[in-house]
Amino acid sequence: MWFLHFFSHSTFHIQRYLQILGTYFRKYRKTSLNNLTFVYLLAIILNCVSAEKPKLKPKPDLTKVVKAGDWTATQDFLEINRDSVNSINDSGGRAIHEAALLGDAKQTKLLIKFKADVNVKNKLGMTPLHIVSSKGYTDCVKILLDAGALPNETDNKGKLPIHYAVMEGDQEIVTALLRKKANPNLKAIDGFPPLFVAAQVGHANIARLLLENHADPNMQGNDKRAPIHKACYEGHLEVVKILLEFKADKEIRSKYGWTPLISASSEGHVKLVQLLIDQKVNLNAITEYKTTALYAAAADGHMDVVEALLSAGAVTNLPDTVSPIDIAKSYGHHQIADLIQKRGE
Repeated sequence: MWFLHFFSHSTFHIQRYLQILGTYFRKYRKTSLNNLTFVYLLAIILNCVSAEKPKLKPKPDLTKVVKAGDWTATQDFLEINRDSVNSINDSGGRAIHEAALLGDAKQTKLLIKFKADVNVKNKLGMTPLHIVSSKGYTDCVKILLDAGALPNETDNKGKLPIHYAVMEGDQEIVTALLRKKANPNLKAIDGFPPLFVAAQVGHANIARLLLENHADPNMQGNDKRAPIHKACYEGHLEVVKILLEFKADKEIRSKYGWTPLISASSEGHVKLVQLLIDQKVNLNAITEYKTTALYAAAADGHMDVVEALLSAGAVTNLPDTVSPIDIAKSYGHHQIADLIQKRGE
């Protein structure tokens, strides 16, 4: 019947269907068509209108092609879909991020050739340069930098690519970033510059490299800790020597008044304590909590540090401070308490 073909086209509006049905019913109401036929026709209309629309084909996903690692397949895809080079996939990434994650230099070059944005950020705020710097992909770092990647872009944590390279201890990547004017004094959200990271993980050569490129040895984070505080706390002797060589302040105070000596004493790093003693630091600096380096060493049971501090002239009974003898006894370090008491007599 002719109307079946007509009604099969569900793109018409339902109101138009009903208008046609009304006209048809009025024309043939005196014929053999009855109410049952009318209902049948109406059912066909409603079925056509409610029919599911054809599903659109998903857009081609370049990131999946790149992830497969076949350089020629990526090139073939881009030749046909040039405008997809900077398209975003469902997870918010782009093809050049995927190439960076893989450390695929060949595909990175190819994407750049097809005008991929080398400074685009993913959901974490990371550029491709952040990613390759964090993973030690030196070749990709150099390719991106030569293509105009910005070394001082920050991610959602305020970190630069150089923060990640320093954390990984990759001197070659740090050097490449510095040559492209990466700023060694830019702070992350926590307030710490790359030099603090080097001090934290103990990368002495990278600490020297940063300092030679004008990193500030006394830059403090949000809690007022400087790189020398962290290096002393972690026990990185060589890093501390380098920091002192570049004029780090050996008496610098953190938020609660800790000096580098107190940091080293609290963790029992006797070689660092001796180094600072040789630097003529103040042995009796007092924190906001009325404690000293001697108190910190006694509290944690570091006998060798206590002996070094006492031999250098640390005062055992400073007025208006918490007693190192009492804290040693409270933690069961009775030999330390006896030693301090004997030296104080």
